[in-house]
Amino acid sequence: MLLVPSDTPAFGKKDTLVVPTIRMHCTSCEAGFVWVYEFVGPKRRYSHGLVLGVDDFAIKKGHTYHTGIHDLKGETLLDLLSGRKLEDLWAYAQWHPHFLQLEPKAVVMDLAKAYHTWISECFPKVIRIADRFHVHGYVIEALQEVRNAVQSTLSP
Repeated sequence: MLLVPSDTPAFGKKDTLVVPTIRMHCTSCEAGFVWVYEFVGPKRRYSHGLVLGVDDFAIKKGHTYHTGIHDLKGETLLDLLSGRKLEDLWAYAQWHPHFLQLEPKAVVMDLAKAYHTWISECFPKVIRIADRFHVHGYVIEALQEVRNAVQSTLSP
């Protein structure tokens, strides 16, 4: 496993990206080597290239939603678009051709199907990453379900 320090802490703690080490061996010349990941530079802290963040927000929950597009490494807001539905996202890409020229290496987003569909169509080769906030929420929800199921079978 290759441990790559993350540039953003999770919950105030250091976190690390664990990437499997792929060891290869040439049967002809007996040479061994390790696969080099393009997004992790040697002895570097950051991945190479643009990392986008895509997330929706509303001023008041349940009201009009908007989508923010962020440069996560540069910590800047790149653009805001109205809506969060797939039709809204496609319309944005159609009316903003510069967006399709960004060539990000990775996109961090929540688990909404619309975002994953949109990003996979706009940037087919990009690495899609589920953001840790939403993954954490799903893990807690699953643990609560297991706790509730087990708790009822235990004696007081």
